Amino acid sequence: MDDASATLYRQFANKRPGLRLVSVEPAALPITILNTTVLAQEKKPLPLLDEFVIRAISGGLRAVSDIGGLLGLEESLIAASIVDLATAGNLRYNPTLRTATLTAIGEQVAQDLSAVTPVELSIKPAFDRMLWRVADYARDDIINKSLAVDEGRIMLPARHLKHIAGDEVTARSLNLLLQGDLENARQLEILRVIRTKASVHRYLRCWLLVFANESRGSAAELAVVVNDASSSLHDIALEEAGGAERLGISVHAGDSRTELDPALEVARIQTIEPASIPDLLSVLTAAPIEESLLVRSLDMYEHRIVLREAFETATQRILIVSPWVKGAVVTTEFLAAAENALRRGVQLDIVHGYGDDDRGSDAHALRKLSNLQSRFKKNFNLIRHPNTHAKVLIFDDVWISTSFNWLSFKGAADRTYRMEEGTLVKSNEHADREYAQYRERLADINPPAPVRL
Repeated sequence: MDDASATLYRQFANKRPGLRLVSVEPAALPITILNTTVLAQEKKPLPLLDEFVIRAISGGLRAVSDIGGLLGLEESLIAASIVDLATAGNLRYNPTLRTATLTAIGEQVAQDLSAVTPVELSIKPAFDRMLWRVADYARDDIINKSLAVDEGRIMLPARHLKHIAGDEVTARSLNLLLQGDLENARQLEILRVIRTKASVHRYLRCWLLVFANESRGSAAELAVVVNDASSSLHDIALEEAGGAERLGISVHAGDSRTELDPALEVARIQTIEPASIPDLLSVLTAAPIEESLLVRSLDMYEHRIVLREAFETATQRILIVSPWVKGAVVTTEFLAAAENALRRGVQLDIVHGYGDDDRGSDAHALRKLSNLQSRFKKNFNLIRHPNTHAKVLIFDDVWISTSFNWLSFKGAADRTYRMEEGTLVKSNEHADREYAQYRERLADINPPAPVRL
C-alpha cells in the first residue's frame, strides 16, 4: 500500500457508520478530452449594467431618463449604477439636473470597452463520462487505458456509450470551469460554443472505497474519491450504473483467526476504535526494548501498510509465507521495494505454494520473483512448498499471524474481498522463536517434503 491509500484509509475509515472499510482500490474514471472552438473575449472589469451606462454616456447621452429609455430599464436602476461609477471615479454626476459625464478615467474605460473584440479560440476541456459533463481535472492524473490497466485500476463505467453532443458543452459550463483557473478566469469570458468534438478518450486516476457489513453477507457499498475528496456525485452515478454488482465486487467473511498462546491472547489489543489503540506506524518504528511485548489486532487494510513498512524499514530479515502469488501484488513497485531491502543486506525468504501446482498463482509474478532471486542468491530464498496453509509475515522484531493472503490480496477476477483479521506481535523473543521454527521447517524442503506449515 502506498502513502496515498494509507492516508485515505485513515481519512475515510468512519465515512459510513455501521460499515467497515474493507479496501481502498486504485480506480480509473472515464473521461474524454474535447476539441472545442468557442467565441470568447477578454473579461470586462465592470458589471454588465455599468458597462452599458458608460457606453451610453460615451455615445452622447447625459440624462438618467435618456439612458434608462435607451436600455429599457427603470431610472432607479440607472441612478444606482451611476452612483457606483461616480464613486469609482468614472463619472461626474449632477444630482440637480440628474445628468452624468465621463471623467478622464471613465473615458479611458470607454475606450478599453470599445477595443474588446470577440475572437475564436480552441480549448481542450475534459469531459467526465461518468457524470456526463465538463470537469476540471489535473492533467497529471489523466492517463491512457493501457497505463490504467498496468496500474491495476478498477475501470469505472461511463454513464452513456453515445457520442458527446455539441449542446452538452455550454458556454456557462465552460465559464464555471474557468472560475477554478484564477489566471484565465480574470482574463477570459466565453460567449458561445461554436463546435465541439471528442479528441481522445482517457482515464482519470481516482480511488474506490469498498465498505461492507459482515452481517449482510456479500453486499458491498462503494464510494469514489476524486482529487483527494469524496465525491457524492460519482457515488450516485456509480450506484445508478449498477454499483458493486456492475463491477463484480463482493465481500465475504475471512477465515477464522488463528488463536495465539493464552498469554498473548490476554495481551492482544483489539482494533475496535482507531483512537483507542497504539498508532500502527509508531508501533512498527519504535526502537526495540529488552523483554518488551506488544500484541495488537490487525485490521484488513493495515496489512498492506505493514507489508510496505517491512520492505522499507527491515534491517535484518523478512519472511513472507503466502499460498498464492499474484501479479497485481508483485508489481514493479513491489519488486523495487524488495530489491532495496536486499541491497541493504536484509535476508528475504518468500514461501509460496498450495497443492501440486501453481494454478492459483500468476506465472509471470513467480517469474519476476525468480529473476530477482537469481540476482540476490546470497540473501533471497524463493521457496515453493506444496502445503503452505499459513499466512505469516516476520520482519526484525515483528511477527504477524493472519488469514490475509500477503501476495494475492489483489488480482482476483471476481473482485471478492474478505474481512481478514490478523495479530501483530512486536517482541524480539517471539519473532526470533517463530522465525527459527519456520527456517527449520524449510531447511529440509529440497527435495520437497510434505511438511505442513
